[in-house]
Amino acid sequence: MIINLKLISRTLFKDKSYPALNIIGLAIGFACAFVVYVWVNNEFSYDKQLANADRIYRLTFETNTSGNRLHFARCWKKWISQLPGAFPQVEELVWLEPSLHTAIKAGDNKFYSDKVFATDSNFLKVFGINILAGDPDNMLKEPLSAVISSSIARKCYKGINPVGQIIFLSGEYDEKMVPYSIKGVMQDLPAESHIHFDVLTSVSRPLDIPGWAYVYLLLRPETKPNDILAAFSPIVNRLKKENEPTDFTPHLQKITEIHLFSDKDREVEPNGNITNVYLFIFIALILMLISWVNYYNLNKARLLILQKQIKIQLILGSDKKSLVFQSLAESGLYVLLAFILAVTILDFISNPAISFFGLRLMPNGSADLVSIWPIILVLLIISVLSGSLPLIQNILRRQMSLMTLKEAPMQIVPKLSSYGMLMIVQFCLSISLMITSITIYQQKDLMISASMGKMRSNILVFKKQNWEIRGKYQAIREQALRNPLIKSFTACIEEPAGETVDVWDIESSAIEENRKDRQLYVLSVEDNFLDFFGIQLLSGRNFVTFNPARKGEDYILNETAVKKLGWTPEQAIGKPFKLKFPVPGMFNGGTVVGVVCDFNFNTLKQKIKPYVFFQKPEFYQCFMVEVNPVQKKEAISYLKSVWEKELPEYPFQIEFINDLYNTVYQKEFNQAKLTTIFSILAIAIICLGLYSVTSVLTARRTKEIGIRKVNGAGIRNIIFMLSSEFTLWFAISFVIACPVTFLVMNKWLENFVYKTEIKWWFYIVAGFMVLLVSLVTVCLQSLRAARRNPLEALRYE
Repeated sequence: MIINLKLISRTLFKDKSYPALNIIGLAIGFACAFVVYVWVNNEFSYDKQLANADRIYRLTFETNTSGNRLHFARCWKKWISQLPGAFPQVEELVWLEPSLHTAIKAGDNKFYSDKVFATDSNFLKVFGINILAGDPDNMLKEPLSAVISSSIARKCYKGINPVGQIIFLSGEYDEKMVPYSIKGVMQDLPAESHIHFDVLTSVSRPLDIPGWAYVYLLLRPETKPNDILAAFSPIVNRLKKENEPTDFTPHLQKITEIHLFSDKDREVEPNGNITNVYLFIFIALILMLISWVNYYNLNKARLLILQKQIKIQLILGSDKKSLVFQSLAESGLYVLLAFILAVTILDFISNPAISFFGLRLMPNGSADLVSIWPIILVLLIISVLSGSLPLIQNILRRQMSLMTLKEAPMQIVPKLSSYGMLMIVQFCLSISLMITSITIYQQKDLMISASMGKMRSNILVFKKQNWEIRGKYQAIREQALRNPLIKSFTACIEEPAGETVDVWDIESSAIEENRKDRQLYVLSVEDNFLDFFGIQLLSGRNFVTFNPARKGEDYILNETAVKKLGWTPEQAIGKPFKLKFPVPGMFNGGTVVGVVCDFNFNTLKQKIKPYVFFQKPEFYQCFMVEVNPVQKKEAISYLKSVWEKELPEYPFQIEFINDLYNTVYQKEFNQAKLTTIFSILAIAIICLGLYSVTSVLTARRTKEIGIRKVNGAGIRNIIFMLSSEFTLWFAISFVIACPVTFLVMNKWLENFVYKTEIKWWFYIVAGFMVLLVSLVTVCLQSLRAARRNPLEALRYE
């Protein structure tokens, strides 16, 4: 055993290139695998910290009106009032009413938050929220009371006890800043939660006032969700209006499944996606497989050089078990060093990963690696075996003679030798990763190029303003347009890239009887909205200046809406039309004055919706401003001065329109970045293997190279001879990888309504990049062998 350890240490310190290639290749694979597995482990841990996570379900409703299906993550408040006491299987029922884009004023701080909710006192108990300050038994029971998060307390009340202080809030439906008394401070929910809070307030708007809320049910032990769903029919029938064409279907969703398995309308926060999880698990396995194949190849190639040393050990009395132990110990040492290097790499890249990918790598330090120790143990064991397998195979096959030190004559590497088969596997995987990366990038570019924020980074957006701010719209608009830096100013009911899910019934005597129950998505817009975004008219005219004294409305439809109503763009002009709204007298009816081309106001994850556009200033919740692109800072500074003059109580907060779309597509962007980096790393691992294998194989053919050079072969001939095998292996890999990757990426693209076309040049570019880097690596080694003095080559051995 002592001799074995000496040989291992001698190899490690004398022949530095071989251990370095092994350790670096394995470390890259380990680092990528650990990143993915820690992230996957976190994705599957969402909401599992709740004490009653196995019994908490979210109530959602699916609506179906003439084939127009919507599935909302929230419920109508009027439905909630019918639930308490209706189900004895429900231990607790709690609900959260969101206050969208709430303006907050606390001390000298003014800002907006989308994490403000109204709820009742039972919510804190059901969700097990830890109270850091205040009386937990008396929170949210008094009107106008609030509980703030510890992060808000640190931000707004540094060194001061927030309990008893006043915080001012103004949500989407408020007409002014409303004072709330802070009754407590709650601990921030962990990142692995599908919902987070800045402020929780007591309920101020009764359930009979129209609105929405997120509903959670704590079921009694042994209760089955299907038993509750089956008992919903009487409630649905009681609340459904007579002759209402909409069908309502309730659903119960386990709280631990929301993050990865929910993509409903009006989700409380953007969720993850189980498809992405599977995609990155697959990529991590590919990278580890490439690392293992590379490690195996390196050790098998090196075995050709070590045959004399092994035979000497056998002659001197070493048995096969000691050789196997030596191989396992040496492989284990390299794997251990690779593991240490991988952990060091993770620690080094953790901060860049947050800013570049939005990934939290090992947020809990080494504890995150401990949480996946079974996976790590399996990876390490397979890695040790992959490095020892070549020697073990050689011993078991009894290919070494104990009687002679002369090596058995070796064939020139056959075209489909074990080296070739393994290199084909590596090439296949790296080509597939590169094609995947190109496809994801093309899909990302398609989504951005087809959006309304595609090329204009000079459009500013004020999101979801309350009633008081909406009342100042005209004053702000008029003052802003006095400055030449402000090119245009418009407004609508929803911000670009948002969720337009408001669907209203319509009336028109011109619609055929079988289309009477059609519903359309609504978008209240300013007079110049179409011109602002360059939306083209197919027929009719644009809006004229809005006249509040006029009785009646002008309506403009998009192509999809016109088709849904059974008209052509020309036929639609002049048709009588009216939107049905719950508030009487809001709409008096009018005519269709125009039809516009379809455009993607939301995202390419959804089909283009049938829209009806109209003018109603009371619905102008989102302001949009086009500024001079050269002097954006000056324009923003001027807008801020106008805002603070008209609305001194409210924070000035803007977003660029392209940032809104980038946020919506952030997951796809991160996919593209990660897949590209993984592809590059896969090629790097292959190059490490090619470098080592080529070194060994050229060393084995040293005499042949010398003889060929003496007989007149040039450097070009030698390089071609040595690299031809690798080119053949690549060609076979390319033929296998292309159709397999096409099928996989076609399946992935099914997640998008509008998807890129997988074009022939994707394969050519991916193959060329892998081939180019590989050939450069092989040719550099071949060039060194070809330049050697032929006399030295003939004296080899």
